[in-house]
Amino acid sequence: MIHHGGLAWQGGVVTGMAAALIFMRVKNLPVRKTLDIVAPYIALGQSIGRVGCFLNGCCYGKPLSWGIYFPVHQAHLHPAQLYDALGLLVLFFVLKELLRLKKFDGQIFILYVIAASLLRFVVEFFRADHTLIGETLSIFQIMTLGFMSLATYAYLYLKSRRRQ
Repeated sequence: MIHHGGLAWQGGVVTGMAAALIFMRVKNLPVRKTLDIVAPYIALGQSIGRVGCFLNGCCYGKPLSWGIYFPVHQAHLHPAQLYDALGLLVLFFVLKELLRLKKFDGQIFILYVIAASLLRFVVEFFRADHTLIGETLSIFQIMTLGFMSLATYAYLYLKSRRRQ
């Protein structure tokens, strides 16, 4: 029933990472260096995907009087998909620039995970297509907090290893 939704960014990251790690192992590619190179393009791909969400009417925002009219929902809504698309497009350009300035392998990919998670956390406040846990956060926000925590730990760990 994937045509009713359920394919979320977090599942894509986990599945995509598993497939990428297998591919890099088979091709004998340096994992962290390769992830750094592809990270900006992951953000770009997500950005394009969010435009598709906008055109499809999924991942929709909360009602808003001056929002964009979505015929499928018969309502004016926050264009949450476009907030995400714009943020991810900006992230693409930032990561491309940071790639030239990186200090250690894995840095760019980790920064992608932190920034994309933070973006998703914020955009979730404008979305209306999920259930809140405890009337505060969505399951996706809780998951992105976990991703940000793990990525921050990895960043600090790799940065400290670089100094040694």
